[in-house]
Amino acid sequence: MRLITALQQLFPTSVTVGTLHPTAVETSQLFFSLRQRPLALIRVLAISYYHRFAGFVDEFASDTPANPKRFKIFCYLRNFVGQSVFLVETLSHGDARTNSLETFYVGANWAEREIFDMFGVLFYGHSDLRRILTDYGFEGFPLRKDFPLSGYVQIRYSEVGRRLVTEPVEFNQNYRYFEYGNPWFNKHA
Repeated sequence: MRLITALQQLFPTSVTVGTLHPTAVETSQLFFSLRQRPLALIRVLAISYYHRFAGFVDEFASDTPANPKRFKIFCYLRNFVGQSVFLVETLSHGDARTNSLETFYVGANWAEREIFDMFGVLFYGHSDLRRILTDYGFEGFPLRKDFPLSGYVQIRYSEVGRRLVTEPVEFNQNYRYFEYGNPWFNKHA
């Protein structure tokens, strides 16, 4: 509980909500909702003598297009005493960028590259922010909810040119309209 009040006093413009959830007899989980993620806050959590959340567990994102702040970046940290911290930062669609945790946690490098590749969130101060799961020429971000299920382009083999051809996605009429009735039921029998 000391950490919640201390962080809310140190960072009143960044930390909005802090809650404590007991998960076991001696351990606890702290949840912080953030307006922004300043590096000073991460420094306090990472190298403060009383807290020392030196264990970076994971960093991941989610997308909710109905909200004006559609992206949420979750950061999961642990210390050696058994406490864990969840930092939840919300980002808007137009300004999907935040500070990188890589200077304090080396493991954040890979996680932040995945978030950038899949959601398009930019991380300030990241040493190598480039695509990691998709091709270099890939357009768009596949885990965004507004990304089309079929993608933007299709690749096919051209018999005429005897090579692979990349062209915009074109749906055949058979795939556009589905009959949702029971295919085993014969209507004319």
